[in-house]
Amino acid sequence: MKNFIKFLAISLLLSSCGDFEPVIFDPNTGQTLVFFSKTTSALEVTIDDTGSVDVQIGVNTLSSSDRTVTVAVNTSPTLTTAASENYSVPTTVVIPANEYFGQLTVTGVDNSVETTAEIITINLVSIDGGGQISAANHTISIFQVCPVNAPFTGSYLMEQITAINPEDGVECFSDQILDITSTGATTRQFKAVYLEGLGIGQPASTVPFGLVCNEVIVAPGIGTGLVCVQGQPAITLGPGAVPANYDADDDSVFELTLTEYVTDGGCGAPPYQTTFRFTKQ
Repeated sequence: MKNFIKFLAISLLLSSCGDFEPVIFDPNTGQTLVFFSKTTSALEVTIDDTGSVDVQIGVNTLSSSDRTVTVAVNTSPTLTTAASENYSVPTTVVIPANEYFGQLTVTGVDNSVETTAEIITINLVSIDGGGQISAANHTISIFQVCPVNAPFTGSYLMEQITAINPEDGVECFSDQILDITSTGATTRQFKAVYLEGLGIGQPASTVPFGLVCNEVIVAPGIGTGLVCVQGQPAITLGPGAVPANYDADDDSVFELTLTEYVTDGGCGAPPYQTTFRFTKQ
C-alpha cells in the first residue's frame, strides 16, 4: 500500500507538469475558444411523458452579432447508446450578441426510455466566423423518472457499508457529514474527496445521482483526478451494477451503490461495487 500511495502522488505531480507553451485564450487575444461549460448532464424523462435539459455552450470572446455554433450527436455505439426515438438534439445553438453563453435544449420523450440510464454524446463542430473548437464531449444521461415526494436534500451522514476495496486500502469516500443538493426534480448530487484517506490532496469529486422510479442511479463518467500511469485517462466512477433502492415518501435513510474503476487510470484494478448509507441529520 505504501508503494501505491507514492505512485499515485508522483503521477499526480507529473501530470501537472510539462515542457510546452499552452495557447492562452482570453477576450483580448481575438482567438475564440468554444466549449461546453460542463461535461455531463442528466435528461429526466417522466414516465409516459417528456423531459428536457439545457446544455450550456460558451465562448471566451464577445461579438457584436449573434454567433451560431454547430453541434452533432456522436453516433459511435459506445458513446451514444440511447435510441434515437427517445431524444431530439438541435444541430445549432445561438450565442447572442455581447454574450458568452448560449443554451442548447435537448428534449426527451418516453417512447422506450428505461430507468437504467443510457447516454447521448454531443460534439462541438464549428462556430460562425471560425474559432478553436474544444475536443471535450458533453455526455447526457437519459433515463425514465417517477415523481419524488420527499426532498432528499440537506445534511446527511454518509457511511461506507461494504468492505474496503483491497486495491484502495481506504474507504472510497471517508465517512462524513455532507450536503446533498438538488439539481432537478429527481436528480441530486454531493461532493466528496475520492480516496481521501490516502492524503494525496486531490480536490473533491462531484457525484450526481438520480432517484429513478425507486432506484438510486449514479451518473456515469464521474472523474476523480487520479491516475496510476501518466498519460492514462483518470480513474472514473459510475453506476452500480445493482442499484440501491429508496422510498419516494421517506428521505430519512437511503443507500447508494457505485462502481469504482470504471476506467482504471492504468492501475490494473477491476471494477468494484461500493455501497454507502445516507442518514439525514
